[in-house]
Amino acid sequence: MLACHSDNARDIAHAPPKVVTVTDAGTDAGVDEALASKDSNVVFDDNTLWRFDLTASDTDLAWLDYNIKLEQSIPAQLSAGGHDIGQVGFHYKGSAGTLYNCLDANGLPICRKLGVKIEFNAYDSNKRFYGLKKLNFNSSVWDDSLMRERLSYSLFREMNVPTSRATHALLYINGDFWGVFSMIEEIDGRFADYNFPGKGNGNLFKECWPTSTNSTYYSKCLKTNQAANDVSGMLAFGSDIAAATDATLPTVIAKYTDVDYLMRYLAVDRGIAANDGIMAFWSDSTWVSNHNFYWYQDESAAKFWLIPWDMYSTFNPLTPLDWVPAWDQPAGDCSVHYTSWNTGMWYQAPGCDALIHGFSLLDRSRYLAAVQQLLDGPFQLDSINQKIDRWSAQIADAVAQDTHGPSVSAFGNSLSVVKSSAIVMRERMQNILAGLPTAPSGLKLNQVNGFEDANAVSLASGSAQYCNSTSTLSLGLNQTNPISGSKDARIDFTFRDQSENASDAWQQWAMVDFAVANWNVDLVAAGISEIHFNARADQDRTVRIDVSSPNNSQESEGICLGWDVALSNTQMAIVVKLANATIPSWAKSRANPPHDDPSQVFANMRGLVARPQPVGVGSTGFYGANGSDTGFVELDDVQFVSTPSQ
Repeated sequence: MLACHSDNARDIAHAPPKVVTVTDAGTDAGVDEALASKDSNVVFDDNTLWRFDLTASDTDLAWLDYNIKLEQSIPAQLSAGGHDIGQVGFHYKGSAGTLYNCLDANGLPICRKLGVKIEFNAYDSNKRFYGLKKLNFNSSVWDDSLMRERLSYSLFREMNVPTSRATHALLYINGDFWGVFSMIEEIDGRFADYNFPGKGNGNLFKECWPTSTNSTYYSKCLKTNQAANDVSGMLAFGSDIAAATDATLPTVIAKYTDVDYLMRYLAVDRGIAANDGIMAFWSDSTWVSNHNFYWYQDESAAKFWLIPWDMYSTFNPLTPLDWVPAWDQPAGDCSVHYTSWNTGMWYQAPGCDALIHGFSLLDRSRYLAAVQQLLDGPFQLDSINQKIDRWSAQIADAVAQDTHGPSVSAFGNSLSVVKSSAIVMRERMQNILAGLPTAPSGLKLNQVNGFEDANAVSLASGSAQYCNSTSTLSLGLNQTNPISGSKDARIDFTFRDQSENASDAWQQWAMVDFAVANWNVDLVAAGISEIHFNARADQDRTVRIDVSSPNNSQESEGICLGWDVALSNTQMAIVVKLANATIPSWAKSRANPPHDDPSQVFANMRGLVARPQPVGVGSTGFYGANGSDTGFVELDDVQFVSTPSQ
């Protein structure tokens, strides 16, 4: 979010470090003190879109931009909802994914927006805003729908799992609109008081997983009652888990937790695919750890409540973690490294952890009951869609003005993706109840990839489906006259104009990304030179076949190395050669076409993308009023071939 301010004289790259002083932000004259003790539910009212205006000196802002990693507040005057709040502190915030991955080697921003934390008590320890000490404004930089956090937190709360209240808010700094943010409640002593009435003075631990026997480990995670530093309860919990056997683990877990509460937590966590939470055990050569959670200890007993945190990585049906053995499946060889998002780290199977393994030994009927409760309650699709529609309408005008957020079209498309993802996730939970497989299907190098063993859930989980917001797209298993065997993969679509605006010419598109197994493959190392498959379409129609790879520098704009393949309504055997892959013809005439190294793209392939091309679009790039194009493409028998065909 560099250069978000209108003062062109600010040069972040040359801003000198400065020691921030309290007096920079002025005084608290005219502050509305009555807000301090009012009900915090007002802040998170579902029908209110708050506006926060911060005023800080240009010198302090320059210092802040130059020292992002310190996460140290600068002083500012705050107005919220038209009320004068007086002096507060604020700084950039985020986790490894939303802060450090958004900075270049010099610590300067490369993402369009950074998260912000407002500290009401930064310069007056007694200061509160509706009883709150702090508020988080998350950037949602990886979520163009801007819905995943708010939606995920709401599902936990509706399943009686205490978690942060969340809504959206608008943030202005020195009169400039910094954008739409996800406003998230801080997990602290006030959170504990609100969620554990009359019992909110217990210990709160951030990201301490109770399998350690080291008291210092727990002391470093303690966020409340730090003066007393009594971590004996958590130490006993961790020590007992570490010493337990398969026979005793269920008893130990029941001693320190409420098992039905844990089952509700797990039902939501797995239902929304919280794939950077308790199930993601990150590892390098020296450590293994999960994160994005808290434990709250009852103030009167050694009873612990697991609390979720940081919900931006949810509602994605397919991530690298989906290729790791699930928490309730045998972990296998715990020395195996599974591919992660981060090239410098990998995943360990969650079942290698003693506590997660213990979860799998608990009475499974209680977990299945929680999954059923979730499906019958807050995860009904009508409820999900109504929330998304209501909340997106609430922020739509602001999104259109937010130059640091997604475009209006990207916002709309991403809302559709979240809704589609919810369908897949619900089907996956239904498979869990039925005892059916839920693992994604993926393309493999050393076989002919048909779809005989796929079911609707594994096919949907092993693919990503997108189209422009006015078109429709569905992927399914065709069992009526399939290309071969008993099933093929069928893509059905209806193309429609995005709008009648001239800027939306040629914006009718759809794509399905068929993932490769285990997240990525190296075609170069495997000696692959060709890709073979069988296909047909509803009529003479071109389908663009692309190689999905993080090394396609403009993949987010639909530009990948691949091939234009002409299909007809009869089955065709297709052979494409890697040596002939090129970017689409329309991309070559752009001002900045990519010149990606094919060997790098093919060395990190994540999927094979099918993009059916519209038929009948006029020369102006529009179908015209009420015009559309309905069709299908079927694919089968995908094979990666290492020797040229004869």
